[in-house]
Amino acid sequence: MEILRFLSQSGSKMSPVKHALISLMVGLFYGYFFFTDHLVFFMSVAFLAGTLIDLDHFIVGRLVHGDWRFLKVTFSKFWSSLTDVQSVIDDSIDMPNEYRLFSHSLVLTSLVCLNYYFPGFVFDAAILSVVFHLSCDLYADCFMY
Repeated sequence: MEILRFLSQSGSKMSPVKHALISLMVGLFYGYFFFTDHLVFFMSVAFLAGTLIDLDHFIVGRLVHGDWRFLKVTFSKFWSSLTDVQSVIDDSIDMPNEYRLFSHSLVLTSLVCLNYYFPGFVFDAAILSVVFHLSCDLYADCFMY
C-alpha cells in the first residue's frame, strides 16, 4: 500500500524517476531472494528494462503525429522531462494512453517470447521490471487522473 501512496504523491503521471526507483526495487527484491549471486547484474537489467521501455514513446509519437516532435521537445528540455513530464509536453504533443500502453504490451510480449526461446534470468529480470512498469502506468492512468 505504501508503494501506491508513493506513486500518487506528485500531480503528474509516472515520471522516469519513479519508474527508475520501482525498477531498482523490483531488481533488488527479486534478485535478493532468487539470484543472490548475480544481484547487481539482475538489478542492472531490471533498471535498464524498466526505464528504457519508455523509448517506445518516441516511435509511437512518430507513428501518431507523423513527425519527431515528442523527441525534439523531450531533448530540448531534458532535465525537466526526467522529473516532470507534464511540464514539458503540451496539448499539441499529447499521445493517447491506448497507444502508449499497447506499445508497452508489445514489448512485454516480445520479452516473453524471447524468454521462451532463450530461457535465462536476464529475461526474467526484464520481464518483471516491464510488468511492474506497465502496472504502474495502468494504475496511474486509471486511478490517479
